[in-house]
Amino acid sequence: MVIGLLTLTSIPVVTGVAQGLSAQRSAAERRADDRRMAKFYIDIYCDAKSSLTKYIHGRRVVLRDGKLWIDEHKPALRSLKSYTAKAFYLVYPDEEVRYLIMQGLEARGLISGQRDPPPLGLASQVQDDPPLLNWIYVDKGTMEVKYGNRTDSREHYVGPWDWTEDDEGEVEPGEANKGVTFEGWEGFMAVEDPESKEWQVYYDKNNDGLKGYVGPDRRKFQISLERTMVAQEEDDLNVRNQDNSTNVRGMTGGVTVLGNSAQTNNITNNVTQRR
Repeated sequence: MVIGLLTLTSIPVVTGVAQGLSAQRSAAERRADDRRMAKFYIDIYCDAKSSLTKYIHGRRVVLRDGKLWIDEHKPALRSLKSYTAKAFYLVYPDEEVRYLIMQGLEARGLISGQRDPPPLGLASQVQDDPPLLNWIYVDKGTMEVKYGNRTDSREHYVGPWDWTEDDEGEVEPGEANKGVTFEGWEGFMAVEDPESKEWQVYYDKNNDGLKGYVGPDRRKFQISLERTMVAQEEDDLNVRNQDNSTNVRGMTGGVTVLGNSAQTNNITNNVTQRR
């Protein structure tokens, strides 16, 4: 049975996705990859009528202690040491592997039906020395937006991340663009931490002001996350290698992602041989 074989193939998946298909990819696919993998800062838009918005609106998302916070653009002005998020879109490995396995089975006539490409994840550089990338995700239990490696993130909400339709045109580096979406909408909130008085990024999954996740006594505002493209001279970590693969150490447990996809030819070959 094909379903049973799919279960068996889950074991060698991680070792199998490192094989490459970059030479076979079309120019259009490569251009789409370049747009998707263009790095950007995440800036905050908040139009709430409150004196507290001066601590939120126009500020930048930073990374600290596994969570996303809102702080000054310049590190020297921040009260706590943080790393400025530099994000880009990349398919989450688990979703990509599932898609490619099904695609391979379809190509061999084992299953039928057209399949949509896997949804995008969101990655960010998290440190400079040594350079390291992590996934940005939403914690299932708290609705906090966090960052971590594949082990940290895979049991939570890892996507789909995307950008709004009015951001579909070509953009110049440094230009702010609305906006980052999760699960198809801009459902983010800034929530004040009662101890540090710093502002943290949450996702309002149920569109109810985080009921059941954040107490009514904590101050919070609806926000949008806006992309500000990182200029080339500011990009101190090139996530593309010369062979068009992606430097994702710390994100996939050793998996190399090839442009828009990871190759699983040997996995689907194994499925065919086991029929």
